[in-house]
Amino acid sequence: MLSFSRPGGIHGVTYWDEALAARYGAFQYSFADRPLAGRVVILAGGTGGLGAAATMLLAQEGAKLVVGFRSNRSRAEALRAAVAGQTGQMISLVEGDIVSSRSTPRVPGGCGEPWTA
Repeated sequence: MLSFSRPGGIHGVTYWDEALAARYGAFQYSFADRPLAGRVVILAGGTGGLGAAATMLLAQEGAKLVVGFRSNRSRAEALRAAVAGQTGQMISLVEGDIVSSRSTPRVPGGCGEPWTA
């Protein structure tokens, strides 16, 4: 069992919450629901391996995603469908190197215009 010591606080004022300490001691935490809701996240390499897992996690948290992929369009489209099916979120896909200023990525299935950072 975890035990918590009582902090002295500032100027003798104690900022201690017994109920909160008891919940934390029982590993009961409360986190904000969908803390990234409405925020835009640009994720380079977001369709392979760990990137796909990160894409799914960020989508579950409510982020609006712009996901970069280099060449495997079928994998990127499959991820887009999976994210939509599992989270209801639509992700934007950008083909090319979105972190390089030397390339001009394109948005497949989008407006067809070059996308630049």
